[in-house]
Amino acid sequence: MYEVYIINNGISKLIHSDNIISQKQFLKITKGTIVEGINSISSFSFSILPNNPRFNELFPYTTKIKVINTKLNKEVFYGRVIKPKESMESNGKYSKTFECEDRLGYLRDTLLDYLPEQYWNIVYTTYNDDGSIEKRGVLEYVLNMHNSKQPEEKRIYIGNVDVIDEENSLYYGMQQHKNAYDVLKEKLIEHLGGEFHLREGEDGKLYLDYLVEVGEVKTTSIALRKNLKSLTKETDPTTFITRLYPLGNKIKKTIIGTDGQEQEVETDERITCAEANDGIPYVDDPIGIATYGIIEGYKIYDHVIYPRTLLNHARVYLANNNKVKQKHVITALDLSTIGLDIETFEVGNYHPIKNTLIGVDETLRIIKKTINITAPETSQLEIGDKYATLTELQLKKQNDLKGEIVDTIETTYNNAQYNVAKTTNYLTTLINQFADRIEQMVRETTVSKTDFATYQNDVSTTFTQTNNSFNFLFENLRSEITEVNGVVNTNQNNLVKYIRFENGVIYLGMLGNEILLRETNDRISFLQNNIEVAYMSNNKLYITNAEFTNGFKFFDIEVTQEANGSITIG
Repeated sequence: MYEVYIINNGISKLIHSDNIISQKQFLKITKGTIVEGINSISSFSFSILPNNPRFNELFPYTTKIKVINTKLNKEVFYGRVIKPKESMESNGKYSKTFECEDRLGYLRDTLLDYLPEQYWNIVYTTYNDDGSIEKRGVLEYVLNMHNSKQPEEKRIYIGNVDVIDEENSLYYGMQQHKNAYDVLKEKLIEHLGGEFHLREGEDGKLYLDYLVEVGEVKTTSIALRKNLKSLTKETDPTTFITRLYPLGNKIKKTIIGTDGQEQEVETDERITCAEANDGIPYVDDPIGIATYGIIEGYKIYDHVIYPRTLLNHARVYLANNNKVKQKHVITALDLSTIGLDIETFEVGNYHPIKNTLIGVDETLRIIKKTINITAPETSQLEIGDKYATLTELQLKKQNDLKGEIVDTIETTYNNAQYNVAKTTNYLTTLINQFADRIEQMVRETTVSKTDFATYQNDVSTTFTQTNNSFNFLFENLRSEITEVNGVVNTNQNNLVKYIRFENGVIYLGMLGNEILLRETNDRISFLQNNIEVAYMSNNKLYITNAEFTNGFKFFDIEVTQEANGSITIG
């Protein structure tokens, strides 16, 4: 499902493939993991053994690496090798491990020059009537500086931008010798929010989009009985504060030196917003204080020298960041790998998440994805970006008791046949059961009656999922009840067919039948009493014993049996 290529001096070579022929040539990596996230540089790490023909062809910062999802014909990672590591285990097994980053990491290669504090636009520079600069554009300045120092293949250009600076609050300087990536995150993301997205345009150039949000809402649900293997929910209230102290540049004071001369020195005291805030050096969140009391914190703005600017920064920061983050970490089976769902899980997209046992029924966003390319059927997803403001938490706190009562009523109604103790035991057992087994049955029973007999047809389909397999059972039970001379006779015909997916192998068969079909990634086999009697592979059919009852054709020679039993060859 995945192919990995390395590129040196423009020459691309295969290093990993699921193809049988490639595997026989040792073109295989181990422990290959791709990690994607919001506003982060995607990474790819993998290990390689000495028998791989490319073992000595990977070099830091010069070797490019590309991962292709062959099922979707889609590039899922393109970047460069940045850090190799060699290791040898106690059993003598020698291997190399490589860490790679995607092309957004190119911005880390460029350091910026110092600029004093000034007002900024988000994208482009604006000019006064006399041609002097009114406001520099952050993206334009940083990307132009990067592009002026890097070759064409590493240059990044301004893409789509829909973030707006409504508060006109971008006032800061550029610190000397900070890399371009850190500057963009600090000056834009931390002040205005939004998300970066690097893409390759149709012209082959790299473009950096700066959007309010990346991704879209999907209809594919991640549910307990469908494709959810495990889920944990975490609410982190430690990230918010209710009273913020904004601190600006360090204050300089004039002192008399030992030589009797005045000299200016920098102190550890910083500028506050008190002068612009009626003498108060902090900004409060009234709702947060009313709910949780005073929780103090501070944020340093090193190059801010004006109290009014410092006050604006504090208000924007408190409004945008004073939220409680709720994070859900799940392991979900990506059913698209076996053709049951057409959508895959992509970072930035929203999906309905359902798990009634722990009270999750929301449309949440995927903010991180970890793919094991050697086991692509599973994805480790971090579902987050679901923030609750302090006001929402206060309302939730007030409604908790009401919700608990409603939940109790619903539970009692749905489980009326159990008392409280049995219900508790049932739910505990159910949770433990779902850790390794999910089962669902669909049943239909029909009964018909004639003047001569009664027929009952009971049809059921059972789907069972465990950690290692899927099992579909199709059962048709037909009963015929007749009465002759006061004697009741019952005849039953029970037919059970099944499809089983087990460790990547598909089985088709019928209970009680010695014939079974088995499909693997390189052959389709026919089994009789669990012994392979025939199989198809590589465009060939292999049969242990063959019997032709009427005839056969071998190239242009046709052999047939006539009605009188004679054999004709022609």
